Amino acid sequence: MGQYGDYVMNVDAMIGQVLATLDNLKQRDNTLVIFTSDNGGIESLKNAYAGKVGDSPLNSENDPLRGEKGTLYEGGTRVCAFVNWPLVLRPGKYRVPMHAVDWLPTVAAMIYRKPEGDPRWDGVNQWSGIKSGEPVAERSIYIAKKGERSLRRGEWKLIAGNKGKVQLFRIGEDPLEKREVSREHPEKVAELRGLMEAEVMKDNPVLPADLEGMPE
Repeated sequence: MGQYGDYVMNVDAMIGQVLATLDNLKQRDNTLVIFTSDNGGIESLKNAYAGKVGDSPLNSENDPLRGEKGTLYEGGTRVCAFVNWPLVLRPGKYRVPMHAVDWLPTVAAMIYRKPEGDPRWDGVNQWSGIKSGEPVAERSIYIAKKGERSLRRGEWKLIAGNKGKVQLFRIGEDPLEKREVSREHPEKVAELRGLMEAEVMKDNPVLPADLEGMPE
């Protein structure tokens, strides 16, 4: 695995040191630990902005999910995550899809931090669901990238390109996105398109200056 393997081993070792320190300070039970990622792995370095690094069959692997980092398929957007807080949370699984932007309002609720006014957060507070395992109210998960967007609502997911091409997947029964069903469910395409357009209206049409020139 070369340098990539070194990165993984170093992350593992450093997290181990942090947790060992908490144990030594007798603060482990009182500490919230969140471990997550922002996107799926890179399966081919030729498709990534990794610099002058030779490609390898030993890069990240998102199988059996379709796609990789930089795509809107599940392999590019679905990641594992865990939350650990021994004195507060019981072991269990929270099966409700979350978005990375949910962590800000969720952690704010965890520490009883109520913002003044409406902060217009993109995320949804998932704290009650994480504690109980019961889902919070249904919401849309919207992801935008240059040239295309996706929106998931319940078990359905729509991917739409700027040139009008759409792909519809029933993620609930087809999480591997093997069967595109937009022709079979035009009413669902129209519904999700409407929800997506409402989300698009919230986007800032001007990219912040410090992000100009960054890779897609």
